[in-house]
Amino acid sequence: MASCQKAKKALKVVPAEIEKVNSVEVDAVSGAPATSRAIKEAVSEAIKKAKN
Repeated sequence: MASCQKAKKALKVVPAEIEKVNSVEVDAVSGAPATSRAIKEAVSEAIKKAKN
């Protein structure tokens, strides 16, 4: 259950940090590295597609 809560935290924190610093180079949420990485990769792909 704790890992689910950490993943939910990552879903809130990572996008907010990306927007705040205008970059996908943000720290992962402790305990949710896979979720954090997946969010950053998805945002990176969306940016690449938007530029094309």
